[in-house]
Amino acid sequence: MSESEDERNLATMITSQDIIDLIAGSGIEVDTATLCDDLDLFGQGLDSLDVVNLELRIERRYGIEFGPDRSLKLLTIRALVDHLNAELGNVDADGAAAVRGGTS
Repeated sequence: MSESEDERNLATMITSQDIIDLIAGSGIEVDTATLCDDLDLFGQGLDSLDVVNLELRIERRYGIEFGPDRSLKLLTIRALVDHLNAELGNVDADGAAAVRGGTS
């Protein structure tokens, strides 16, 4: 039996490129080649509707709801990546990548 897409998503670290790919596929009119991880998305050409659209795409893709306390508050790609990986259990309490199964 093969893993479902959701199971694969839970086992994979989300990267900045994953977020940039969601932006690129969303119809948001911004040059994704120039997006930076640590700059405010609004300063990079996205408006509030674009950010909400991105949040909705993230919710559908990863099954994580932002809710009113988080919506429009994670305003850099890095903040989104860190939040998503924490929600998916891909990082430990100190923010280090969680080791998933197996031995090294």
